[in-house]
Amino acid sequence: MHAYLQAQADVYGFSGSVLAARQGNIVFSGAYGFANLEHRVANKVTTVFRIGSVTKQFTAAAILLLEEDGRLSANDAVRRHITEAPAAWDGITLHHLLTHTSGIASFTSLPDYASTMMLPSEPAKTIARVRDLPLEFVPGSKYAYCNSGYVLLGLVVERLAGTSYGEFLASRIFSPLGMNQTGYDSTSGICLNRAQGYSVRREGPVNAAYVNMTVPHAAGGLVSTVGDLFAWDRALARGQILSGESRRRLVTPALEGYAYGWAIGAKEGRTRISHGGGIDGFVCEFARYPDDDSCVINLSNRDWVPASVINHDVSAILFGLPCEVPRPYIEVAASESVLDSYAGRYEVEPGQQMTLRREQRELIGAFPGQPPYVLYPDASGALFMKEMDLQIRFTRVNDAISSLTIHRAGNVTIARKVS
Repeated sequence: MHAYLQAQADVYGFSGSVLAARQGNIVFSGAYGFANLEHRVANKVTTVFRIGSVTKQFTAAAILLLEEDGRLSANDAVRRHITEAPAAWDGITLHHLLTHTSGIASFTSLPDYASTMMLPSEPAKTIARVRDLPLEFVPGSKYAYCNSGYVLLGLVVERLAGTSYGEFLASRIFSPLGMNQTGYDSTSGICLNRAQGYSVRREGPVNAAYVNMTVPHAAGGLVSTVGDLFAWDRALARGQILSGESRRRLVTPALEGYAYGWAIGAKEGRTRISHGGGIDGFVCEFARYPDDDSCVINLSNRDWVPASVINHDVSAILFGLPCEVPRPYIEVAASESVLDSYAGRYEVEPGQQMTLRREQRELIGAFPGQPPYVLYPDASGALFMKEMDLQIRFTRVNDAISSLTIHRAGNVTIARKVS
């Protein structure tokens, strides 16, 4: 595992911490890269990271705890607890919010999100941004990932508990389990061992965009460590905090394999209960394998890191299965005419194009609305990025490029050349 993760750090700049456990026992924990690049502070296994949407499983657990307390039912209509909800939400239940089947628009998909994420926004204000938008589908009929739904759930928790979302989780989950480095993040409060988050730009790593942490709330506002998340894994395995029925419902899938804050699937014949997280500057993945009482947790403070690929590969190593260790591409010199032959517009999907253009002796790639990045040629005729796991290969017809194939963190996308 160390050899694999060190290669991820050396080749693609992985920075973060990783923990793997088998049959309830930690078999590996390690940290790579820097928690703070400017002060050259190294990451540790106790470094605190934002965990993005891994927050959702704790929100779901909070709802189930309130259900155990007799304060609500997951089948309650949203309007029973959020009285200002519009009449159009009459058919929406808490279960729909938990399983991303409500049809409510996700506030993180709105065109102005990049600017509004910097401003304070308590849950009621965030929900007001989507309350008058039409539902995207009949509640319960489809699955569509929705951060608005989990902010609504956090608001339900606060109104029924009479305390803040973070305080409820601290008193009912984090403190009882000794998860002392887990809690609701604050952009002003002091957090010991907190990692700084980074994004990648053409010039290399940069400080990630500012997010006012009132915005993500119960959809993505928590911070934690690999050790604390392992304590949560142990609590779920041992039957702490939640009743057996609540734990069963937490991982019972609805549409498209999504349960309550967890995605349910399989890997190599094993049940895999997992969730990823991403928030500016941070990515992570938390996977549990209940058949083996095992888990893999990886947290990173570089948001271009392929968190899912790392988690799957470390899981493969954990179970004695093969995985590919990253190897560096070797840059070769290319003439301006060769670089010009790659230039053009390529249709990734209808209405979305990426561009390749030459600037002096560099080839620049860009998607609309995203920062440009430099691509480098290698000896095989492919292009690659030095900062992340991304390669591009070309298909030619009669010596002319007809399409390209993007290999990004285990995903493959084909884009035809349009000009």
